[in-house]
Amino acid sequence: MKAMSKFWTALVVGVAVMAVTIPSWAAPLTEVTFSTFLSWLGAQVAPELTSAFDFAPTNPDFPGPDGQVTSVVFAGSGPVSGLYVYVYQITHFPSPPSSETKIEGMSFDLLGPWAVPGVLDPGTVAFQVNPNDGIPPDPDYPPPLGYTFGPSLSDATITPGPPGVPPSISFTIPSPFLKPHQVTWIFGFFSPVPPTTTVADVRNTGNTLTSPLVYTPSPEPSVGIMFGLGLLGIPIFGALRRKFRK
Repeated sequence: MKAMSKFWTALVVGVAVMAVTIPSWAAPLTEVTFSTFLSWLGAQVAPELTSAFDFAPTNPDFPGPDGQVTSVVFAGSGPVSGLYVYVYQITHFPSPPSSETKIEGMSFDLLGPWAVPGVLDPGTVAFQVNPNDGIPPDPDYPPPLGYTFGPSLSDATITPGPPGVPPSISFTIPSPFLKPHQVTWIFGFFSPVPPTTTVADVRNTGNTLTSPLVYTPSPEPSVGIMFGLGLLGIPIFGALRRKFRK
């Protein structure tokens, strides 16, 4: 516990120094192939979390929900061993039921520290998986039946909060944005600590009625998810098929 306390203290000090020296950290996401992404994934450590979001309808004939965010967390493998891999995908439902024309991105609080391993391009904090590299050619992988991929994400921004407020991470979907009947590329980042949950803000031009719940690094290395998840040991391929089809 003493070693972990020193580890946690060093991480907190590092984040605090960054918060003092720079207002935010923004950069394009490192783009990787599906095979590279799969090489990072060990055992699944949190069950698939799929949570809907809903905006005040611009067309009352098409009430929400407008889409969903799927998140899942894996133990890192290979070059990211010792870290956790946090993975996300946003689905914009067809219209109807979605009444919105576009989704511009998503942000949420980082309740615990993040990590920038050497597998990322210099200066970046997150990655995205290119779905057009031909790997794998398996129809069970995204996009789900009837959906297409939206544009690649343009950047990830980490913004330190004021004292006592955690930093936030924000992902941007550039124009033409995420349209109905589209899903984002898979995207994510790394952390040295296991997950807990937080409420995310999915951005568009309307007022939010319902926000999704997503995984985020936990505020204490010993906390994580307290409802007995453990290492589930779910096979990588089966887990990916299930979590990104929805």
